[in-house]
Amino acid sequence: MESGCRTFLSNRLEDLLDHLAGSIGHPLEDPFEPECVIVQSQGMARYLSLELAGKWRICANMSFRFPVV
Repeated sequence: MESGCRTFLSNRLEDLLDHLAGSIGHPLEDPFEPECVIVQSQGMARYLSLELAGKWRICANMSFRFPVV
């Protein structure tokens, strides 16, 4: 696992969204490096991008990836 990776567990999607928003609310060292978020489906990626855009009025430079099994 990468050194910057963190795992948050919850049975409530709203709690996970709040953790995610708090975690990526601070800029990365490299402004051109995308924030990487692992999701289970394309629908989850779309939901997260819409919710983050609703919170911050923008959601950009995000890389939603799927777990490789």
